[in-house]
Amino acid sequence: MSTFFSAFNTTLLLFTFLLIGYVLRKRELLPASADMVLSRLENMIFVPAVVISTFITRFTAENIQAKGSYLLVSALVAAILLPVSYLVGRLLGRKKTRDSNYVNHSGNAGNTASAVNTTNTDNAGNVGNAASTDNATSADNTEERIFRYSAMIPNFSFFGIPLVRGTLGEEALFDYLIFCLPMYLICYSIGVVWLIPSKEGNRVTLRSFCNPICISLLIGIILGLCKVRLPGFLDTALSQASGCMGPVAMILTGFVVAGYGIRNLLGDRRVYIMTALRLLVIPFVITMLLRTFLKDSPVLLYVLCFLAMPLGLNTIVIPAAYGGDTRIGASCALISSVLAVITIPVLFLVFGF
Repeated sequence: MSTFFSAFNTTLLLFTFLLIGYVLRKRELLPASADMVLSRLENMIFVPAVVISTFITRFTAENIQAKGSYLLVSALVAAILLPVSYLVGRLLGRKKTRDSNYVNHSGNAGNTASAVNTTNTDNAGNVGNAASTDNATSADNTEERIFRYSAMIPNFSFFGIPLVRGTLGEEALFDYLIFCLPMYLICYSIGVVWLIPSKEGNRVTLRSFCNPICISLLIGIILGLCKVRLPGFLDTALSQASGCMGPVAMILTGFVVAGYGIRNLLGDRRVYIMTALRLLVIPFVITMLLRTFLKDSPVLLYVLCFLAMPLGLNTIVIPAAYGGDTRIGASCALISSVLAVITIPVLFLVFGF
């Protein structure tokens, strides 16, 4: 029952900030463009602060050596999830051609299309057809990437950390964070690249990694391995900026949800399929598979803690910063976070933790 109440309290805390963002948008207390400002603050300041502060303290040679088995199991989990995520992204992301309901809620894409259709009468048909094809391809590609990310990376940090701390204690939290190190590497490198809207489709280039989050990851790794300790004021600044990431991400989520409307976010059955995969199928199958080899190893607990978390917020935060579509991300975060209150304690009960 302690797991249930911990998950429930964490969800209520996060949803408090989501409600704030929702009210801010519905009451027009902030302009509609505020989501771009919030998302850029996340991508340029708050998320890099989390990455640097995590790796500078935990990515050390001693930790890597002491918990080497945890890192190997984590890498194995990632190796299993990678092909699964590509398959899920392909199946769910391109199921049907998207229409105007899937265009970014800011309305910029729609305004641009209207302008094109009214300025050139002779070529209206050709231009319109070309624009429709490009928009459909772009939307399909964006949704495929979002579903791929969702299958690969749960909300193991800003939902998982409070849950593990409240349920298992500080010592277990340290082990959990060590286990998650390879996942942090994936999340803030290739995961970020997946979520940045790209005209090149699924092609990943070296330039794709030239973003604030990936750069902060490299800085954190170097500082951690070299055991560099920052001055007190910088350490405090990183800590306080890191604390803003979760609340601001949820405020942004509520802001985006209000822009689309809750009813519009509950109608896509692909989101429910993705939620079921993320909350039940993936954690159950992979944990059962590893249990046959690891038996009673304590690392199994952290495998389940990682896999059982709901869908993450990066599918909103990162696309929004680059003008991408955030509807699918908002829908996934909203539905999975609510249902996780039930599924997490059920999974812990099933596996006897």
